[in-house]
Amino acid sequence: MKDKKISEKIDLIKKIFKLDPNKSLFIVSCTKEKIWDIMKETDQYYAAEKAYYGKEFKKFLEWYELFNLKVKGYYWIILSGKYGFIEPKHPITWYDINMANPNHYPISLKSLKNQCKQIRKWQLNGKYVNIKLNKFQNFICVNCDPFYIERIKSSLGDKNYIIVDNIEKIIGD
Repeated sequence: MKDKKISEKIDLIKKIFKLDPNKSLFIVSCTKEKIWDIMKETDQYYAAEKAYYGKEFKKFLEWYELFNLKVKGYYWIILSGKYGFIEPKHPITWYDINMANPNHYPISLKSLKNQCKQIRKWQLNGKYVNIKLNKFQNFICVNCDPFYIERIKSSLGDKNYIIVDNIEKIIGD
């Protein structure tokens, strides 16, 4: 059983690393746990990558660094119930909005679709380039629950999706 799990991890990693980084994007789910839950008296705004404190989010960051994914040309964004698709450095403040709960008044599907068509400026190989999320062909969805996956697919359309519902399936405890 343990050998099968190890084999599945290796197969998933190989599948991901066969993807062209220029055509592939990681989408990581936001988390309920944020820095303000840990440090009550802290700055009002943090970069999203520093603000989210969920265990699975932290595991993704470890994995991203462990495999040198940025150096290999892979980029990632966060899907937030409040802000939508945001870059890791995007400043956020405390919120408690679950996209699946309409009583939380989350970002709308229409807004997510619009974000996928908007031009963003990203730094690639030392130069700024125009990027549209809907131009990527492969999306590696990490720690996204089924509702978030549905929103991602509805926003981006007919693409190649790899679902990693628990990053520990790749890196372990």
